[in-house]
Amino acid sequence: MKNKGMWVFRLSVGEGGNPTGVVVDWCIANRNKVREYRRKVSPLYGELDEGEYEEDEDFLSTLKQELFEHGKLRQGWGYEYEGMKLDLNQPQEEWMENYLNLNWRLWGEETNCENATGRWNILMRMTNMEIGDVVFVPKIPDESKFTVATIEKKYFFQPMKEYFGHAHVLGVKKVKEYSYENHFLPKEFNPYRNAVSQVGDHHKIYDTLEDFLEKHYL
Repeated sequence: MKNKGMWVFRLSVGEGGNPTGVVVDWCIANRNKVREYRRKVSPLYGELDEGEYEEDEDFLSTLKQELFEHGKLRQGWGYEYEGMKLDLNQPQEEWMENYLNLNWRLWGEETNCENATGRWNILMRMTNMEIGDVVFVPKIPDESKFTVATIEKKYFFQPMKEYFGHAHVLGVKKVKEYSYENHFLPKEFNPYRNAVSQVGDHHKIYDTLEDFLEKHYL
């Protein structure tokens, strides 16, 4: 089992905190370019159809349906609009520019380079997830349960027609849900607060999760 990767994946419709990172050279060199875009292009704010926004109360249910019925584990901060997209397969510099401009264009948010770098660093972990790796999804399908799945298709970018966001996708199989009450406490996942986190074989919880998989999942 130790040759297989294990991950904790937070499935949420919220922003998931405000991650920051060391500003890449592109941001330093192109601050004026970003400012110029914001000066020339006005935000849409509420001009788009309401159903296109993540705030739709049924959005989490849609994400669960994608996971359990279609084998797609989705993560946020991934949109495509007016030729700009946030596919992680593109160069980081292009992704950063699109991220900053899309947040302004769609919602009028003057997102800074530190935040954009932090998002990139967290999301890029999805591209490191290999076929056969196991993913733990806390508090899904509800607060009393967690879900386990195995990756069968590596990262790909696929926007949803009904919503902006959650276009970063992993193909998964063997999707099973378990009760915390019958296995271990939700707090076991507390150290993994980012949207995507790898469970290292030196981590305290590693042996606990490995034992669980061998007894109840594999």
